[in-house]
Amino acid sequence: MNLLRMAQALVNESMPIRICKHDDPLGSRLGGLPPCTVQPTKIDAWTEYFATILIDTPSRTELSIFLSGKSSVDLWNQRYRLFDESANIVQLVIHPAQPRAMVSPFPSALSAHALRIEEKSPDEGQGSTPAGYSKIGGKPYYFQEQMLALGSSAWSALNDGYFHFVQFAFPMPPDAMPSGNWPFGEWAFHIFAKQQRGGQYRFLFCWG
Repeated sequence: MNLLRMAQALVNESMPIRICKHDDPLGSRLGGLPPCTVQPTKIDAWTEYFATILIDTPSRTELSIFLSGKSSVDLWNQRYRLFDESANIVQLVIHPAQPRAMVSPFPSALSAHALRIEEKSPDEGQGSTPAGYSKIGGKPYYFQEQMLALGSSAWSALNDGYFHFVQFAFPMPPDAMPSGNWPFGEWAFHIFAKQQRGGQYRFLFCWG
C-alpha cells in the first residue's frame, strides 16, 4: 500500500486517521520520540518531532514531520498561509522505516501514540464534521471561516497538480487524547503533494 498514490485518487473519499491509546515503536505514530537516526535538516532554537506516517508498506518507507522555529509561537504567527519546503518551520523527512529512538534531542510535546489508518469512506468536504477529523486524502477542511486567502491558495495548488495528502486535526472521539500541547491549536494542519518526474514528490503545507 502506497499512501501517496492512494491519496492522489481520494477526492470524494478519505481514510480516517485514529489516535490509539497504545504506542507502537513501528509504523504510523504520533508524539513521543522520532524514529531512530532521523532528524530534520535545519535545527532551530525550537525544534521538535510531531508524527510519522508509513507511506509505503512494501518498501517500508516513512515520512516524518518535524516543527521548528524560534519558539512554538512561530506556528501561531504563521497560520493561514501556504508554505513550500523552503520554509523550515515544517520539515518533512522521507526515510527507511525505523523504530522509535531511545533518546533524541527533538522529543515531541505530545505523548507517544500509535496511529491507525482506517479503510476509505465518503468525504463530505468543508463544513462537515466528519471532514474535520485527521485523514489521508479527501478535501481539506479549514476551521476558520475568515481564511479566504488560505482557501484560495490551496485551491490554486490543487489546480496546479497538487493533491491533498494528509490532514491532522485536534483529536476528537473516538481518538485517544494525547497529553501535552497540541502544536496547531484549534486549526487543522494540511500537507499537499505533487508527483515529479522520477517519482519524487514536492510538498506544500499550511494550518488553519
